[in-house]
Amino acid sequence: MTRSIHVVFEGEIGIDAGGLRRELCHICTDAVLNPEFGLFKIGEGSNQNLVIDPDSIAIPFFERYFEFAGAMLGKSMLERVYAKGQLSRYLLKTLLGHKLSIADLQDFDKSTYESMLYVIENENIGDILDTDFTYTGTYFGT
Repeated sequence: MTRSIHVVFEGEIGIDAGGLRRELCHICTDAVLNPEFGLFKIGEGSNQNLVIDPDSIAIPFFERYFEFAGAMLGKSMLERVYAKGQLSRYLLKTLLGHKLSIADLQDFDKSTYESMLYVIENENIGDILDTDFTYTGTYFGT
């Protein structure tokens, strides 16, 4: 996405000297990051960061939408366009290829994060409860 994009808005007269391109990036990133669109949702952490919505698999061609979202976010960064919404720490670290930690789970699933912390802090938990760690997720509300 480092190539230049020529933008013309239908019904508007204007020469794209960069402003129209930035406006297009702003419109597109606002749309794909909006939780109502269905690709992202507000995470469970206290900082209201965006996480990938597991139910987004119900959107036809959802993979293409995520590719588009990534391209638009990348172009927005190159154009220095502010995007509404902030991606969660674990998502940013994954995109940058950084190693994840248990703390990164806090934005996505706070109760699982707290359970894992409890298990880590209590070394004998397996002996006491004679259990293992199992995660069960729900999709589409069921």
